[in-house]
Amino acid sequence: MKIRTEDQPYYYLFIFVVGFLIIFSSITQTINIYDEGVGILGSLEVLDGKVPYLDFWTIYAPAQFYLGAAIFDFFGNNLFIFRLVSILADFATAFLIFILASRIYGKKNAIIPFMISCLWFAAMPLFGRAITFGIMSVLISNLFLFFFFEKSDKRYLFLAGIMIGIAALFRHEMAGYIYGAEFWAVFFSGMPKKNEQSESLKFRIIKGFINGVIFTLGVLFIFAPFAMYFINTMEISILFDNLIKFPLSEFREFRSLPLPTPLNFFQSKLGIMSRVALLWEGIIFYLPLISFGLTAYFLYW
Repeated sequence: MKIRTEDQPYYYLFIFVVGFLIIFSSITQTINIYDEGVGILGSLEVLDGKVPYLDFWTIYAPAQFYLGAAIFDFFGNNLFIFRLVSILADFATAFLIFILASRIYGKKNAIIPFMISCLWFAAMPLFGRAITFGIMSVLISNLFLFFFFEKSDKRYLFLAGIMIGIAALFRHEMAGYIYGAEFWAVFFSGMPKKNEQSESLKFRIIKGFINGVIFTLGVLFIFAPFAMYFINTMEISILFDNLIKFPLSEFREFRSLPLPTPLNFFQSKLGIMSRVALLWEGIIFYLPLISFGLTAYFLYW
């Protein structure tokens, strides 16, 4: 009997090694003064005993600075190790994409998004940036949700929430967005399909709400202690100005891809093309949240 290539024991190992080497090839790229530089400088500031927001200004969540400080503390001020940790996170993210895709499309087809991810990370390395660790945490959360939907074990809801809490420590705005999307999913998962409805609407809503509460408790289990630490360390207005006010106001004037605000579409000073661009960005950003809710509604209500 002929054994298919993809069934060979070392086939996927070879694919993963190639993927890692593709990502690793980016380690020789020149330093990105802004993104990587901000990550390095913030890490060195934390290593020196300073507290983000209180002792130095930043609009980014704190986990990347503390992770970088731990790397520098353990290995010394070694840029190679600092970049290697980012490369390992990139590869882990690509591998999680493979795992999730394989559950939907099969292992053979999952190689395609895996290799695309590796090529993307190699072409646009994210050294010193928190986005990869945030995405990685979100994907692990997605994997736990898969387990929950398959096994109806609410412990996976809590674990999924924990990973969103970790994501919030790296990219708070992204975690907030994903929290909203995943909350929709876990809320409507408490409701049977139309042809299986044997419970009252009130009872089904309560079941969905309990799922959402368990998921939220997981988020708070990680996020709340860190939030309380910073709130007790400094005035809350400092946190608000750094993490929320500035990114939504002044930062929008200089950032090429700000978080889209639908109301900006109606600003009189904007030209037609600017309005179209804002509308398109808003659709890309907000449509998934709406579609998740509508899909869940028609599937379960």
